[in-house]
Parts: sequence; structure tokens; C-alpha cells
Amino acid sequence: MIVKFDHITYTCATAYEDDVKNMLPQYKVKFKEKNLFNIEIKNELMNKKQKYHNITMLYKDKGLPIELTTYDSCEVDSNVFNLSDTVISINTANKEKTEILLSDLGFNKETNNSDRWVLHPILDNVDILVEIKENNSEVISYLDANGFTSIAFIVINSSKYRQRLLKLGYQVSEINQLIVNNKELSIFFLIGYSGEIIEFISIKNNEGI
Repeated sequence: MIVKFDHITYTCATAYEDDVKNMLPQYKVKFKEKNLFNIEIKNELMNKKQKYHNITMLYKDKGLPIELTTYDSCEVDSNVFNLSDTVISINTANKEKTEILLSDLGFNKETNNSDRWVLHPILDNVDILVEIKENNSEVISYLDANGFTSIAFIVINSSKYRQRLLKLGYQVSEINQLIVNNKELSIFFLIGYSGEIIEFISIKNNEGI
């Protein structure tokens, strides 16, 4: 069960970090981590080998958290996700399969908008809105691409949630551990039909959820 939306990731080369922050003037820095080792499960989701990365967690009132992730270089542009105010859009080559994915994650279709789906995790005070946009052009999906590259959710138990997704037939990574902001995280990724990269995180002892 998803209990909280953690962030949407925006990725760029480290040299352009300040430029991206200037694009988000209402956001404030919650914490920053430098030279984090890239966990093994990320390798197959990268355009090129990247040993380290930096992250800056950005927050604003009544907005979705953004994790600004930077690498030495980002050579391609991502076109799967986008963020407009508080609505996440997903570009997909198969609207039906993306709808099934959202349904399996607990989203419900909005009654007055057939392209928009909503999730209200129990630990969030705002709805998570996702809009599906069918796009038959090539989808570029890498964690080290420029732009919005993935979305991340908090679950209580990564292992159990991963097993649930496997039984539903989804492609998922193994689980790796990483310490971020003094919290021990268990992380895995799901790769959707159109290249949607979705990160699932559980926190040791559920501290700080």
C-alpha cells in the first residue's frame, strides 16, 4: 500500500543546478546530499554509467516535492513525465496500459475528467493528480536524462510491495539500500510499459515518514 507521495525527480547536469532552482522560485531547500553513490539497481535505468549523484530536496506550500538530482552530465532529454502546478502528466504510447498501472497503484479515475487520475495516500494532506497523455512518438526514459525522470512513493514494506507488483506481472528491479538524510532507505524501481520509471521507498522502522 502506498502511504505517501515522496517526490517527482527533476534531473540535470550539476553545472545547471542553479539554473533549475531559478526556474522554481517558490521552492525552498529541505536538505541536500552530495556525492551519493549510485545504487546498483539504477545501472540499467541510466543512459550512461554514472558513479555518483547529488540530490537537493525542494518543497513549497501546497506543492509536490521535487527531488533535484544532478549528475556530471546528462546527454538526452526525458519526455515521460512533466509537472504543471500540482498535476503530473505521463506521456504514454499505450493509454490503456498506463491506466491499468495507475489503477494497480491505487489511483482512481476522476469522474469529470477521463484523462485524470487521483490518489490520496493516507499520510498526505493533498491529492496526487496524474494526467495521461497518449503519445505515439518515441519515449525517452532514463534516470540521468534532462527533465522530469521519475516519481517516487513511500510504502511500508518494500519487499512485500515488490512481491505484489511481481504477481501483477510488472517489471521491477531488485531492492537496494541507501542512506539519505540520515535515514536508511530500501528502494526498488518499476518500469512501466511506456518506460515510466516509478520508485518505491520504505524507511527503516518507518522513522520520519
